[in-house]
Amino acid sequence: MSDRTIPSPTLKYTLFEKYLPFAICILLPWLNILNNQNGFEGRLPLIIIIARALLVSAFLLAIWYFNQIIAYSYSGIQFFTRILSSNILIISVFLFNHVYIIPHYLKPENESTIGFIIIKLIMASLLFLFIILTIKATRDKELLRNEIVELQSANYKAQFDQLNRQVNPHFLFNSLSTLRAMIRHKNPLSEEFVMNLSNVYRNILTQKSESISSLIEELNTLASYVGLLQMRHQDSFRYKEVIFPESHEYTIPTFALQLLVENCFKHNVVSESKPLLIEVSQPQKNLIKVTNNYQPKYNNNDSLGLGLENLKKRYQLLGISDGVKVEHTDFWFAVTLKLIK
Repeated sequence: MSDRTIPSPTLKYTLFEKYLPFAICILLPWLNILNNQNGFEGRLPLIIIIARALLVSAFLLAIWYFNQIIAYSYSGIQFFTRILSSNILIISVFLFNHVYIIPHYLKPENESTIGFIIIKLIMASLLFLFIILTIKATRDKELLRNEIVELQSANYKAQFDQLNRQVNPHFLFNSLSTLRAMIRHKNPLSEEFVMNLSNVYRNILTQKSESISSLIEELNTLASYVGLLQMRHQDSFRYKEVIFPESHEYTIPTFALQLLVENCFKHNVVSESKPLLIEVSQPQKNLIKVTNNYQPKYNNNDSLGLGLENLKKRYQLLGISDGVKVEHTDFWFAVTLKLIK
């Protein structure tokens, strides 16, 4: 799979996260004042000390929120360059105010040198970054945990729906009726039909509880399913498969191919006069495409959209927004899926 970045969660802060920066940025100047209580601050009126502390707190809050916005918006090299540039900017603004705007009596004597101020602001920025990135990592971990739970839920539902579709009376009736007719006519393919039927159920019942399966596993499952359909519909159904051997190392959402083939039968006329043609091919090594001739059933109340929407959602939960592409004309219908590395 291509590199995946965890999307930042919507910034709905808890009370702790909302008030933490205020607590830290107000506390730090007062700790500095207490540390220098025998120096310049001790000879100043309380109102001046409070004004100085609030001024420093305001700049510290600016540093905090600049860093927070960048931490939640960028990653990689962009994160480092923007963090560096934003901190240089805010520290420069502070130094400009310190030199040209802030009255002398608000400047502590032991912090009058520019170098000392820069060191303290850099230390404050590093402290803020550590806290912000720790909170973000906790958020991302929780988001990833929720995505995994949602993905597992969607996967279990897909497996249940697949099992429910296959182990329903209609499917059993058609399969057993076909088998009965084949046995009655001593069809030499009867044993193969039983084996395919057995393989279909075994693959469904023993499929691992994973969101994805290897392409070769999915193709083997599809082969058994297509074998049943070919024996049942005979000349009414034609199937073609062209797959790159090197693509077997890819994976795909579980039951995806079988779902698409099943949809072809569910929504199209299948008869000797109008045979259904299905082709499974690969436009590219990392894509797989299921195409059928378009001959829709009339008064078909089954929803084609639900199955495809479920498949799209499973791709999205895997971090792939464009995993399903649907194309159709008046003559054919095709669904292309991305294979996952």
